Amino acid sequence: MAKITLYEHINYGGKSAELTSECEFIGSFGFNDIVSSIKVESGNWIVFEHANFQGKSYHLTPGNYPQWQNWGGTNDSMSSVRPREAITLYEHVNFQGRAVKLNTACEFLGNFGFNDTVSSIKVHSGNWTVFEHANYAGRSSSMKPGSYPNWQAWGGSNDNMSSIKLSPSITLYEHANFQGRTVELDGECDFIGKHGFNDIVSSIVVHSGNWTVFEHANYAGRSYNLKPGRYSTWETWGGTNDTMSSVKPTATTGKKITLYEHGNFQGKTVELDGECDFLGKHGFNDVVSSIVVHSGNWTVFEHANYAGRSYNLKPGRYSTWDAWGGTNDSMSSVKPTASITLYEHANFQGRKLELDGECDFIGKQGFNDIVSSIVVHSGNWTVFEHANYAGRSCTLKPGSYSTWEAWGGTNDSMSSVKPN
Repeated sequence: MAKITLYEHINYGGKSAELTSECEFIGSFGFNDIVSSIKVESGNWIVFEHANFQGKSYHLTPGNYPQWQNWGGTNDSMSSVRPREAITLYEHVNFQGRAVKLNTACEFLGNFGFNDTVSSIKVHSGNWTVFEHANYAGRSSSMKPGSYPNWQAWGGSNDNMSSIKLSPSITLYEHANFQGRTVELDGECDFIGKHGFNDIVSSIVVHSGNWTVFEHANYAGRSYNLKPGRYSTWETWGGTNDTMSSVKPTATTGKKITLYEHGNFQGKTVELDGECDFLGKHGFNDVVSSIVVHSGNWTVFEHANYAGRSYNLKPGRYSTWDAWGGTNDSMSSVKPTASITLYEHANFQGRKLELDGECDFIGKQGFNDIVSSIVVHSGNWTVFEHANYAGRSCTLKPGSYSTWEAWGGTNDSMSSVKPN
């Protein structure tokens, strides 16, 4: 389901209104021409200057827009909004029969009465991946914008689709404010100089997925994690101008934490779904006074780079620093406690298994000899060909390994893992 929250003031202050469907006049609930910041929780949205979807319009991808400049509009000048249709699934070939329109991921098409009934597709915008089974498992096919009148057109099989989601997509711009030459990518690139873009990137749009951008080629040097959203200058992602040489999509951890500037969940906020070695990148160094852990277990640290005193937090609400046993305004880095995630398929697809300690046989969790991609969140890990830490082994440092070639192993040939 697409979801957007409109705020009266910049930085998510004042009144708010949450929408999950189109609204031809937001004045109907007291929001005409007063929107100054926006959070797009899911889906792609179009916001319009005038009522009835008229006037200048702006396309927003999932992300946070703390002020109107972030979406390229003008302050207090918005009267209607609607989700942007991204893909339409049809029951029969040649776009006949029942149809369902979606603009965000769906882990089970049966929720719309469309499990294993899709025979033709129109992709209006974005790149999509369709999956044979629910929860993004089984065989998959990638689709770009266009019309697919039958299942042969996307290389699948008839009436054999249970889940879909947007493929990772990013656009790099030569100049600030999304100006100059562009290059759009939907997969990793170990040297963007191949596209004539080495060390010239000054603004970025992340359309879908989470991405990591690197200072040097081959995913080396300083790195920055970017969520879906618009980054009009290099300052917005915490980097330096014209110093980027490689990029790649990164898997989400399935974990989420929100940090608040003041006690009782007040003041500015920053939301994270992965580790952050220095909260100052988000303007949050030594200012955290309350926390909500939405999912997963997290460790928060006194100093940058996961140093100093640390505290382990489970899902829950921590209204003051006393609640987690720390001290006020004394936090500089955070990371999920789980250290490694194993994925059934390449590119972080299919079922996943999260571990924070050794496992002598991953078959206990139904993962024997099926691992095809890995994310190491923290620490160094060794993965073994056989159970009980036997057979060929590979040592992995923190990072994302989208295929088995990335860690020098063989596909579907892993039976035990342990931290070093």
